Amino acid sequence: MKKREKDMLSPGRVRDLADQAMRNDYVTHTGFLSLSEQSMAVPETEKAGVRACFYGGHEEADRKVLYFLPSYMDEETLTRQEDSGEGFIACLRIRVRGARFTKEIGHRDCLGALMHLGIGRDQIGDILLTREGDCAFVYVLAPVAEHIIRDLVTVGRAHVDIDRVPPDACTVRPVMTPVSGSIASVRIDSLVAMVFHISRSAAQDLVASEEVFADGRTITSASYVPAQGCRISVRGHGKFIFEGEEKKTRKGRIFVRTSVFS
Repeated sequence: MKKREKDMLSPGRVRDLADQAMRNDYVTHTGFLSLSEQSMAVPETEKAGVRACFYGGHEEADRKVLYFLPSYMDEETLTRQEDSGEGFIACLRIRVRGARFTKEIGHRDCLGALMHLGIGRDQIGDILLTREGDCAFVYVLAPVAEHIIRDLVTVGRAHVDIDRVPPDACTVRPVMTPVSGSIASVRIDSLVAMVFHISRSAAQDLVASEEVFADGRTITSASYVPAQGCRISVRGHGKFIFEGEEKKTRKGRIFVRTSVFS
């Protein structure tokens, strides 16, 4: 069976980190976790009985680090420390040199260049690109930041300059596109099918393959009904926010609104 990304973090590892934080009274943390890993880690964290929180560098982050907190720190303090650039996560600004005359860079270019340096996927968080493709903000674990700044000279076919900035200095914000339509019922398979223009059976297959997440939790039932404001992510397709129902059509279908991350 093909190894899945969620298998990279084990429940035992979560419990071990929680135990270290509680026993030694210092911050412990994972690497960057995928949505499925985050979903797996939540119940294990609750069982451990230690305070914990997720942080990914920006409000809309998909990949996040799980922190276990000592007695002297709360989530607000940790977030403030991380936002200032004095924590466990570094934000790197990668700018194309001579952008007017060079091919733009993309997400795959950045990820490939970093992994070519020997940087593991769990050390790399979200990669945010400007609409022009001439600049990327990349969140990484702080210990690998200097290695990247020193040794990464090209991304794709572009020569780049790299500097470290505080995570809250990132200027890239998500672009939301409204998508509306009518569906038979407010089930997650219907919403996914409508938003991504796929068949309902294809959407059900994605749910069965555990590729669909609602507010970070893995969804295993196609009949799951999300609440208004729920953030839904589909691996390989994208993510959207379910904004709610508007009205019913004469044929009994339900008109719904969503906002899709572009």
